[in-house]
Amino acid sequence: MDAVTLRQVSQLAIQYGKHVVYAGEWQCDIPTMGFFSRQLRLWHGEVGLQRELEKYKEGESLEIPFVAIYYDGEMDIFYFLHLLKMSFVRDGYHCWVAMDQSRAVLHDMEYICFSRTVNRMEELVCCCNKTASMAHADVVILCLEARQGLDGLRKQNSPDTELELWLQTTEGSEAIRISIVSNNKLLEKRTLQGLNVEAIDALYKYIEYVLVN
Repeated sequence: MDAVTLRQVSQLAIQYGKHVVYAGEWQCDIPTMGFFSRQLRLWHGEVGLQRELEKYKEGESLEIPFVAIYYDGEMDIFYFLHLLKMSFVRDGYHCWVAMDQSRAVLHDMEYICFSRTVNRMEELVCCCNKTASMAHADVVILCLEARQGLDGLRKQNSPDTELELWLQTTEGSEAIRISIVSNNKLLEKRTLQGLNVEAIDALYKYIEYVLVN
């Protein structure tokens, strides 16, 4: 997307009183715009992430409770994260959420381009922690689609996460199977019978208990 196109999109947004989020995954360069628009928000995951990776140092530990969620691509992960985040918010926590889908920015979450930018899981965890620290977050949630090779990469690099949730859908059912892991040890398995406020809030209370104790 060039500067001329950006200007036209911004003018249309102003004309119709709308806000536009551009979350292009294939954009390599973001042009410098000679104008300011409150309606237009640019986001390209590789830019901010790479900037943080350049500052990365080995051996840094996390300062904020960190939860990694690996999800089945068949489930409605955005609704799941929305409900989970709202549970944290209701108890007064500032919950910073990032995931690997660009439309996350439309759901008030951050977009992290994992596959093309980060070669090591611990780099991604460190980057998220740094960014969340600047946002004064109380807890970090990183959400990635479970795929072949991810588990091996995760274990090989031993990311400094306090809690991991593995979510798996059940074919022909709304049930979601959840494995809760800490330090590579299985803490609990549970099944959600569909996504609803009560079920997610119960899951949140368990997550809070594990993080606090």
